[in-house]
Amino acid sequence: MPSFLRKSIAGGAVMVAAAAGVLLTAPAASAGDGACPSGQVCLFRFSQYDGGRWGSASDVNQYNTVVYDGTNINGGDSASAINNNATRCTLRAFKDSFQSGASFNLSYPARGGTWRDPNLSNGAGDKPGTNFDDSLSSHDFCPA
Repeated sequence: MPSFLRKSIAGGAVMVAAAAGVLLTAPAASAGDGACPSGQVCLFRFSQYDGGRWGSASDVNQYNTVVYDGTNINGGDSASAINNNATRCTLRAFKDSFQSGASFNLSYPARGGTWRDPNLSNGAGDKPGTNFDDSLSSHDFCPA
């Protein structure tokens, strides 16, 4: 086989391998899997668990005091998805600061039921059909 043909084939193989590497790694750039550390509730900036996340393992009175990972955007009235990955606690999320206003409850994985919601605009937890998108301001973690 002529050397110019071997070089062309080898160069083409490198280009295919490089393209395959890009295709295999591109999905990892999105948070879209809803990952949330065990024992925490996580809120996501965009629906489908995308666009930055912040988490907590305790009550939060004002979401505008926290920021999404990797951003400078505060969490007040900006979440579009939620995941309660608690090990033994339900969650009550509220539209207003200091656990007031309209709210919904989420279960936790071991208990079953609804414990995560990828799209808060069409309802959440025990309040299907109520729009909570971009309107949450506080939560009670492990309410009595």
